[in-house]
Amino acid sequence: MENTYRHKSEEARAEAARRWDAVAKPLDSLGTFEKQITQIAGITGDAGVRLRPASLFVFCADNGIVAEGVTQTDSTVTAVVAKSMAFGKSSACRMAAERGCIVNVIDVGIEHDEIVADVPEKGEDYLSKEPGITRKKIRKGTEDFLKAQAFDEEELDMALNLGRDAAKKAASHGIRILLAGEMGIGNTTTSAALASALLGVSPAVTVGRGAGLSDEGLKRKIDAVTKGLKKYGFEPERRVTDKADVRRLMYCLGGLDIAAITGFIMGAADAHVPVIIDGVITAVAALAAVRLYPECRECIIGSHVGKEPSMKMILEELQLEAPISGRLALGEGTGALMELSLLDMALAVYDESADFSDISIDAYNRF
Repeated sequence: MENTYRHKSEEARAEAARRWDAVAKPLDSLGTFEKQITQIAGITGDAGVRLRPASLFVFCADNGIVAEGVTQTDSTVTAVVAKSMAFGKSSACRMAAERGCIVNVIDVGIEHDEIVADVPEKGEDYLSKEPGITRKKIRKGTEDFLKAQAFDEEELDMALNLGRDAAKKAASHGIRILLAGEMGIGNTTTSAALASALLGVSPAVTVGRGAGLSDEGLKRKIDAVTKGLKKYGFEPERRVTDKADVRRLMYCLGGLDIAAITGFIMGAADAHVPVIIDGVITAVAALAAVRLYPECRECIIGSHVGKEPSMKMILEELQLEAPISGRLALGEGTGALMELSLLDMALAVYDESADFSDISIDAYNRF
């Protein structure tokens, strides 16, 4: 079965490449977008690339590390923004509506239930455009990882499995492309900790200002990540590649949102559906997914470079191109949504442009 899929994938890639070369334009002149459309053909095993319907999944969770003064705001903001998204009012939701992308808000670890208590339950009806939130809560936020490990191994598996199942179920209902998003105050701290260990670089390199920190706040954040890595035995500048170590890194330093997105990317690979990542949190999840399940590398589509300092390093490690360089830092899947719209335009050229025979000129040759 796997050999059959691989053969279809290779055939579809080759056919997509031939289609691009036949379009009446200079070879490779849409750059990264040509590569991404060809990649999507390979992922799905079909050169007839389709990007509708599309669905953005926003995984929401709180992080105990906010107790260490590493953010400007407290954890109530996670719930407030999740509620706004559930009712279609957030920045990402407005962008998704403009493009016609379904938004699914998943509670995997929101601390303040009282804020989202009046939000309708959406359940697993991932094709529904009705307001609501899918409640898959594993726990009410993680522990402060300087005091105790963020969560336990069983909870890690719960997060991985719920993300994986969400992607596979969406694909089984006809979703053609998935987008990964997140919301969780403190998650640029958890993602920086994971990035440091996965890349084998100092926290001084991976830790950024997140939603906006003073110099003093940035020092606290770097210190928290440095102490956290040391507490759980992750040596400075040692790359964590062993699967068991990657798992332990995830549940010790945490981010239930990161874990769920990691599973989500794995599920996309299982279902042979492309998944567009967003900023640094989803990129760290993608890197963790590839370390745990190398086969999922091919299903990941890059979107933007972002402001966080580890983003370029993660993209290079994943060998991903991210076409957008707009210093984005909003999260929620906003950069992935911008990428989706750009792919729409590239696909219009791929599908509908004249070829060289239509305009009676000779095709360009590859040398």
